[in-house]
Amino acid sequence: METVIRISACYAGRPTRHGPVTMGQANMARCVLRDPPLHMNFRETTSLPRGTTLAAVVEAVGLLLARHESLRATIRAGSQLVSGSGTLPVEVHVVEDEPGQDAVDRLAEEVGLRLQGARFDVENELPIRVAVIAEGDVPLRMVFVLTHTSVDEVGLATVMRDWERLIRGEAVPEPCPTQPLDLALEEKAPPTQLRTTAALRHWGTQLSRVPQSMFAVDEAADPE
Repeated sequence: METVIRISACYAGRPTRHGPVTMGQANMARCVLRDPPLHMNFRETTSLPRGTTLAAVVEAVGLLLARHESLRATIRAGSQLVSGSGTLPVEVHVVEDEPGQDAVDRLAEEVGLRLQGARFDVENELPIRVAVIAEGDVPLRMVFVLTHTSVDEVGLATVMRDWERLIRGEAVPEPCPTQPLDLALEEKAPPTQLRTTAALRHWGTQLSRVPQSMFAVDEAADPE
């Protein structure tokens, strides 16, 4: 038997910021709105340390969001709004009757695929979804789904590394990684704009010279 409850993880104490998106965010926002969600959303499932409480889980989730602005950013019309304080809903799936590890893992997989398969609303929804699988009041598994506007593979590894430290009550390294809004402002700086223009010119020239297909097409061949 499974019961689903919803709780909130709070983050606070950070400035609300507004500014341009990075080139990567702009590209990924288009893809997130267009491509299949299972292609554009990352899913991670992790086990929780023995003795972890739900209170510790929501506290660590809040600290994770406070540390990474990309997890608090919504994107609209080429700009991003980084929320300084707020809440993130957390689904808690409670199973009873000592379900066993396999059943817990199956439920985590089912919940993760459902969250991963739903398209993110990049304008109004934080780019992270979180669920907990618990036996009674004991949390056992965490399910994270993050969309591609917030992380790439390297960013995902950084976020998950920070999570593992936070849920154990360990310190995370300082300084915090470069935040996307800071990178976006750097991209707008004149020296960076010159490099970007030169790079686009270079790749435009190179791509115009290479074949448009990897394989030759015999137009005279019978398609049947």
